[in-house]
Amino acid sequence: MKNFTDRLKKILEKEDLTASKFAEKIGIQRSSVSHIISGRNKPSLDFVIKVNNTFTSFTLEWLINGTDSNKVNLMNETNNTPTLSRLDLNKSIKENKNIKEIGLRALLLLFFFTSCYNSERNCKKFQTGTFEFESISNNGDALVTKFQRTKDLEIGYFNNLIDSSYVKWVSECECILKKISPKSLNERKSVQMKILSTFEDTYVFEYSFVGDIQNRQRGSAKKITD
Repeated sequence: MKNFTDRLKKILEKEDLTASKFAEKIGIQRSSVSHIISGRNKPSLDFVIKVNNTFTSFTLEWLINGTDSNKVNLMNETNNTPTLSRLDLNKSIKENKNIKEIGLRALLLLFFFTSCYNSERNCKKFQTGTFEFESISNNGDALVTKFQRTKDLEIGYFNNLIDSSYVKWVSECECILKKISPKSLNERKSVQMKILSTFEDTYVFEYSFVGDIQNRQRGSAKKITD
């Protein structure tokens, strides 16, 4: 997320807020804001969502990559008039107050997949730890799976069921998973997973059965603990 710190500073300046007041408005600790402004930490997905929920005049596209032509004119202090297209966007947002956070998260991930910013991957950080993976069922419900991964094993927990797989890292960002106790022919197939990008406590990845590149899918997982 190139130059996010600069855009955050512009929001503080435009809204005439100190770091403390900004943190209070979006409901996080002041130290978290200070660390992002100083460049010590990168913003998390939750942080960007909180900013977008609180300051709706700044679009997700601009927050993420800074190229949204509908953003507020931050370079001209005397021009506080939003563009017509941004007004339309904000009206649309206000008319959909029942949108769940999972919808915002999915929209944010869509921007990650399609935006042109480049980020360095820190795959090693996400090779091991405890994670949450969100997916959407066919009827639109959010499904959350928790899993723990070591260098050699991955154990998933979903609906009181435990699913275990062997893990073999073939490169720093790619691994092969093979179920330890497959219950069907499909489960006997190995799955290949590749980390596409990392974002503080979250990584975006693609996965498919080994050799089945036509049916790759994408998702994101959030690291909870080391």
